[in-house]
Amino acid sequence: MSNASLALVQDVYAKFGAGDVAGMLSAFDEDIRWVVVGEPGAYPTFGQVQGRAAVGAFFARLLEAEAITEFTPREFIADGDRVAVFGHLTTTVHATGKVVASQWAHRFVVAGGKITDFLEFYDTAQYVAAARA
Repeated sequence: MSNASLALVQDVYAKFGAGDVAGMLSAFDEDIRWVVVGEPGAYPTFGQVQGRAAVGAFFARLLEAEAITEFTPREFIADGDRVAVFGHLTTTVHATGKVVASQWAHRFVVAGGKITDFLEFYDTAQYVAAARA
């Protein structure tokens, strides 16, 4: 499953990079669990959502909250149905105009050819500080 899982995740990043959110969402299980580590409410994207529609709403909040100027996956590690990805991003928080740059780590779980679970870590303290006026 490792190669298929890796290819699926890499395709999701390609679609994200192309701005194809609908295509990206099609790779997610209908009941996907999506977690961005951070205190819910401290920033618009922190917390957990459940289901493909909720993940679609997550991406709407993300694009409303910030302008992504660089998003680069740098390393992919696949082990069976799990894929870890490490990268870097730079964004501008719309509310304040402040720029944030951070390393990030993502973990995906794949089952039945769909992504069923996503977990994200990055420097959340920078985002909370950048969102303050």
